[in-house]
Amino acid sequence: MGKEMKEKALSRAGQDQLIQGLRERGFRVFGPRESGGLVLFQETQSASDLPSRYSNSARSIKEFFLPAQESLLSYGVGREEIQTRYSAEEPLPTVLFGVRPCDAAYLPIIDKVFAWEERDQLYLSRREKTLIICLACEEPDEACFCTSLGYSPAGREGCDLLLTPIAQDRFFAEFVSEKGEGLLREFPHLWEEASPSDQKRRKEVEAEAKGKIKRRVEMEGIKGWLDEHFEDPLWEEISRRCIGCGACYYLCPTCHCFDIVDEGNLWRGVRRRIWDSCSFGHFTQMPAHQPRESQDRRYRQRIMHKFRYYVDRFGPIACVGCGRCIEVCPVGIDLTEILARIQERATTPAKG
Repeated sequence: MGKEMKEKALSRAGQDQLIQGLRERGFRVFGPRESGGLVLFQETQSASDLPSRYSNSARSIKEFFLPAQESLLSYGVGREEIQTRYSAEEPLPTVLFGVRPCDAAYLPIIDKVFAWEERDQLYLSRREKTLIICLACEEPDEACFCTSLGYSPAGREGCDLLLTPIAQDRFFAEFVSEKGEGLLREFPHLWEEASPSDQKRRKEVEAEAKGKIKRRVEMEGIKGWLDEHFEDPLWEEISRRCIGCGACYYLCPTCHCFDIVDEGNLWRGVRRRIWDSCSFGHFTQMPAHQPRESQDRRYRQRIMHKFRYYVDRFGPIACVGCGRCIEVCPVGIDLTEILARIQERATTPAKG
């Protein structure tokens, strides 16, 4: 398919028809909806369910691919044998409609983890059956810093289809992946030709949104400093306020650590996968040893994992700059300030 076929326009009415058409074809459609003062991804019946303006959802889309808890198998002890049954639910065809580009950008990052060495079939089957329709961000939150990490409020990473509002009743549509192009073929009557003025306005919307992002982190030198400072007094300094609540983990799209637990009694039970966090005191706890017994070591693990270990293994930084960890921290820890302190040390010549 040529490039001219990958950029179209979509009316506001067409947006609603797209949602209706996807539902008629058996997809569950989830979109951002206001609930109790929060914007959360919930099942969506029509475009009228979607809020007109919002910065981002309170929680990321991570839970659609790695649920907070899920049953893997059940077991029971019979008279002659132990019976096991695979109990994970078969994923259903799903559309996530209105995903912000920073959230979608997390998917190519985490895909590498769950397709590395052993392929996680639960995660990968959910990815395969999920269509990501992104909505460019017009009003970044004050905690956003995606541009510092090379992303954009109208970025395409992780999107199948990217919609950018260019007028009150019109979107610029970019078909990013094969899944996205499938929508062009499946619903040919919905799409209009994009004019040069549409393309121009799309660029203006992106530039305007970038200009509204006030937080800026210079990443130069941070990885190099982390490579050389596994032991450093700074870790104790920056972790003093951390209470190990794990709120940053639960809302962070790129945090992906989990634990496997068995629940039940002598005769029957369930094996579950549950979210875990390097902030917790029991993280990596072994029967006779805890390698990270203090909060400074656990906070060091969080920074090292995102900005050093993951980079060494897979290439990109494991952060998309969504800013949720900043907004939710009950003691006011600001990741951009932490990174700025590290960057200052990385670029300041040593004395003596």
